[in-house]
Amino acid sequence: MAKTEKEEQPVRKIKHRSPLRKLIAAEESLVPCPFCKDLPRIGVHDDEGNFKGFAENDIAREYLEDPWSGLSFRLWHPSKCPVGTDDPHSSMGFGGYNFQYPTAEAAAKDWNTRAVL
Repeated sequence: MAKTEKEEQPVRKIKHRSPLRKLIAAEESLVPCPFCKDLPRIGVHDDEGNFKGFAENDIAREYLEDPWSGLSFRLWHPSKCPVGTDDPHSSMGFGGYNFQYPTAEAAAKDWNTRAVL
């Protein structure tokens, strides 16, 4: 009996990684700051920049599963560092502009591939 075209195609299993797992993996890939040796954090935000929390925060976890007002990510770094945020309640950026990333992976890549001094 001849196989139909559908039967001949191999079955591909798609591995779904939850947004929380992606965020945790991105944070684990971050390299230390060359100035203070601390690790930055990746914060969960909506598209308007409202902070929802970090990976261990229940509000951030709930928002990752149902981002009703869009989803973006920002880098956070301690204020004691020369390249850190201005205060503990703001993310990294300059001139009042904070960098927003569409994915946690993009934020991690940007941090990890910055210019080496």
